[in-house]
Amino acid sequence: MNILELEKTFSDAAYSTILELQNKLADLQQKNEHLVSLLRENTITAITVNHLNISNEQLICETQIALIKEKAITRDLNMEETKKFETFCKVLAEIKRINPDDTMYKVKSMSSEELLKLAESDDGSIS
Repeated sequence: MNILELEKTFSDAAYSTILELQNKLADLQQKNEHLVSLLRENTITAITVNHLNISNEQLICETQIALIKEKAITRDLNMEETKKFETFCKVLAEIKRINPDDTMYKVKSMSSEELLKLAESDDGSIS
């Protein structure tokens, strides 16, 4: 091989490496943008969850209990899952014992007129 052939081989290899790295960079930038958008969506979800007027502890307990319940429907729980379930239930019971006022989430029957008044009111109360 002469010097021209070596230079051509080297430049071809360098060019293909540059193209490959540019493609990887474009792919990583796209993935990064996707992850940033997911993070923004999750942040909005977290802000929305804060408007539920329940503590983070209560939300975590109720969510984890629901997840364990789904597992229990399809199979027997293992010892670790059983202990977690017991712990979450104890913590949730303690939260509800300390803060028994859950009137925001009480459900009652309402007539059509009451529902219309509620929908038309600015503050969410029936006058």
